[in-house]
Amino acid sequence: DLLEREGRITVRDAVEALECPKRTAQFHLQQLKKSGIIQQVEKGPAAAYVISWSFPGYFTILSYDRIIR
Repeated sequence: DLLEREGRITVRDAVEALECPKRTAQFHLQQLKKSGIIQQVEKGPAAAYVISWSFPGYFTILSYDRIIR
């Protein structure tokens, strides 16, 4: 999974990996952030996200609307 391999992910990375519109990628990254799965480490156009180590378990984003742990 991209996030695990690279250690961080941007909206642009999510758009490319999931082949979805930018707003869709932003929405899903925000949902993961609200759930505590990822945390934002930068803001604005350079916004990046990393795995939140307080979240127990491993996850992989399979598509822009489905998560498996």
